Amino acid sequence: MGKQILISDKLELSRYAQTIYGNLQKSLESIKSVLDNDDPTCIFESFKYDKIAIDPLTGNPENLIEMVNQYQTYLVTLKALEFLFEKYSNKSFIARFGNIAGYDIESTDGEIVAECFASVSYKNNKKLDKDLEKLSSITCGAIRYEFFYDRDFNADNYTAYKIKYPEINIIKFETLKSSIKSE
Repeated sequence: MGKQILISDKLELSRYAQTIYGNLQKSLESIKSVLDNDDPTCIFESFKYDKIAIDPLTGNPENLIEMVNQYQTYLVTLKALEFLFEKYSNKSFIARFGNIAGYDIESTDGEIVAECFASVSYKNNKKLDKDLEKLSSITCGAIRYEFFYDRDFNADNYTAYKIKYPEINIIKFETLKSSIKSE
């Protein structure tokens, strides 16, 4: 399940960031209560099978593993929107959180498109390659971005991808902490 949201400015972005961080806090409280159990088998069974976490956007109960994956990508998307609002303050953006057809971020005028992901490694499931292929197939002249976070990608990797995809702005975030959160 996914959610498509129109975000017109940094104030709206801040509200969504607060929702996501608030739901992360609720998930943390729920996880702490699970950890009070003295049986490690029960704890890890709950981590895998029970809906002990909260969906970052909707606030609905969610499986912990799924929620961890979702919120990491949501944080990349928030950072990407923060970056885009700094660079294109006169634009509004559609953000597609979750599994929704289309680009993860797209300006309402279609001039800017972006893909976003978080992964242990950019090589996992060839996510970076697949996103860059998708972005490189655009023929309408849109400004293209790839935003991501991992702990594996380095300067040599960047150089190789920039040579292969010179038309795409490839941005790897070094942290997922957002300045927008505290506004």
